[in-house]
Amino acid sequence: MKATWVACSLACLLLATGCVRSRNSDPARNHEIEIPEAWVFDTGPERLADRTLAVWWTQFEDPALTALVEEAFGANVDLQIAVERVQEASALRVVAAGGRLPSASGNAAVVHTRLSDAGGGAVGDRSFTFNSLGLDASWEIDLWGRIRQSIEAADANVQAALEGRRLVRALVAAQVAGSYLGIRELQLRQRFAEENVARQQETLKLTRDRFSAGLVPKLDVHQAELNLARTEAILPRLRQQHQAALRSLEVLTGRTPGTLAQRLEQEAEIPMPSDITLHEFPANVIRRRPDLRVAEQELLAAAARVGVAKADLYPRISLTGSFAFEARETGDLFDGNALATKFGPFLSVPIFQGGRLRAQVDAAESRALQAELRYRQLVLSSLEEVENSLSAFREEQIRGTTLQQGVQASSTAVLQVRSLYENGLVTFLNVLDAERSLAAVQDEAAASLGQSARNLVTVYRALGGGWELEER
Repeated sequence: MKATWVACSLACLLLATGCVRSRNSDPARNHEIEIPEAWVFDTGPERLADRTLAVWWTQFEDPALTALVEEAFGANVDLQIAVERVQEASALRVVAAGGRLPSASGNAAVVHTRLSDAGGGAVGDRSFTFNSLGLDASWEIDLWGRIRQSIEAADANVQAALEGRRLVRALVAAQVAGSYLGIRELQLRQRFAEENVARQQETLKLTRDRFSAGLVPKLDVHQAELNLARTEAILPRLRQQHQAALRSLEVLTGRTPGTLAQRLEQEAEIPMPSDITLHEFPANVIRRRPDLRVAEQELLAAAARVGVAKADLYPRISLTGSFAFEARETGDLFDGNALATKFGPFLSVPIFQGGRLRAQVDAAESRALQAELRYRQLVLSSLEEVENSLSAFREEQIRGTTLQQGVQASSTAVLQVRSLYENGLVTFLNVLDAERSLAAVQDEAAASLGQSARNLVTVYRALGGGWELEER
């Protein structure tokens, strides 16, 4: 795939805007970005459908998650700010387009004038009132494309704002899903910790009974108490993390603290799609991602502004005119003799500006080149993000499967070692080691399950998912 969408689009962007380059750029510099035909971390021959990616959170088949994402779309403050940015860009586009049309303004004045006594003339002529009522109009002839390219830059800004809103929407969906999955993970880890506390309380009772019967030393009781205290100390930290995740989810959905606690109080499983299809062609990902589409529009806007800056180097020609009634007495204002008109072309030539206009061109060219480089860098970092997210998801799945096997083995070992301890066949250190191992591997397995689900969210986000379905 030598000629990719990204290479073609970037080349067309630069050609369409006059091949904008910095004054110091290499004329032979290659603007194309090579996009690989497939991912390094291959996931299979299937292709992920656009519709699936647009609403990827529904793939988890969790009604609570789906509801929270949809609620965030309607109440998230950052998303509302992004919507207002679209409104702002649209209004500024109207401002830019207004330069294409004639402008007119009405004026009225009542000016009282008194000349000094040293000015000479009759005393009655030294003080008078001047009345005027009229209309001024002007129309700039866009010979060098300054207004046209200003409108092009404004159009690109509007499109960038739209893509920015889609980007915020995609990020909000990912953040809501991440917080929700984190809550479910912490609930599972708390349950495992509470089960281990209960198990170790039984072990402590067992050691106390055996100590009372003179079968074991007091050391076994102290070790059992220490083991229980360590496990109990885990719970406050998990509860604090749980509360922090709830607060984050409440902010994302535009709620005040404490409004989601009861709704998510009941423990639920960590959701995971039953059928996961992740393969997608790299060029399709680059075409879809909202952040890249924002960067593309910013490049277009920056290139158009170069043309605006260059047009300022040349003369401006405007057609100007005025129509006014002028008289000293108000009663004579609308008399035919009070009419004053003026019409004709107006030429403004920049002769000496101290290098300011040329410097503005240089600055605009530099900003355009920066926008191009940001676009190129974002393409590369996007490919990196997808590769890393795919690898992290698959490897965490493998790790989670191994940890689940460890949980099963450790659970069996705890039952066996306790039986052997009760019969005096092993020391209490064997019991401690088995219970500690079980608590650790259960916590790791629960954390891995939650991390695997969050890694899948990262994959969906890296692939550009989460836009408005009706707009693509």
